[in-house]
Amino acid sequence: MVIKLDMANAFDRVNHKFLVVVLQKFGISSKFIDIVMACITTPWIAPLINGRPHSYFQSIRGLRQGCLLSPFLYIIMAETLSIQLENQRETRKITSIRIGRGVKGMNHSLFAYDTLLIGGSSRIIAKRFKFFLDDFLYVSGGLLNNNKCRIYSWNVPVNTMQRISQIMEIPIQLKWSHFTYLGLLLAKEVVKAEVWNKQIEKMRGKIQSWGMTWLNLVGRSILIKAFS
Repeated sequence: MVIKLDMANAFDRVNHKFLVVVLQKFGISSKFIDIVMACITTPWIAPLINGRPHSYFQSIRGLRQGCLLSPFLYIIMAETLSIQLENQRETRKITSIRIGRGVKGMNHSLFAYDTLLIGGSSRIIAKRFKFFLDDFLYVSGGLLNNNKCRIYSWNVPVNTMQRISQIMEIPIQLKWSHFTYLGLLLAKEVVKAEVWNKQIEKMRGKIQSWGMTWLNLVGRSILIKAFS
């Protein structure tokens, strides 16, 4: 099974105290941590109401979206969940899936707040996923948007998936051929070429907006590889 998670306002909910502890555990110097915290805690915020700034207030949690530092801080914080899940994979308490020979199995994929939990479809595995996920959300300040989360499975009885759905408190998608993760399609079987039309059109629009007309064939090839 693959459990796709949707974090509600992920950057806005980051617990600053937990972030400091994580940075310390990674061995980052206290002086650098002070600089980082000054960047994310000292700004004053004024929400726009009818196009005009209202009363200013100072944030006590969250990261500033648009700040180049914020994604890196979130990734470092999310690494704590990744470490826990990797330990569970190594001890074979949460099984993994291999995508090819000679490739290490994986039981999760994290890219900032885009998260997949991957493993065998059983109530035991679901309970272990739930334990570590709830623990991470509690200490980090995170919150799942359960209605947008989904559980995808294959070759699993419906009643088993229903029990897993109850444990995870996440809806199951019984009929599916593919879903999107990080803008790309993940499919359980070969899909028709038409399914990729949306991604192709998006890429074509990006390339055209970058002024590809002045690039030669080699330059266009490099641009496409860099984008993908």
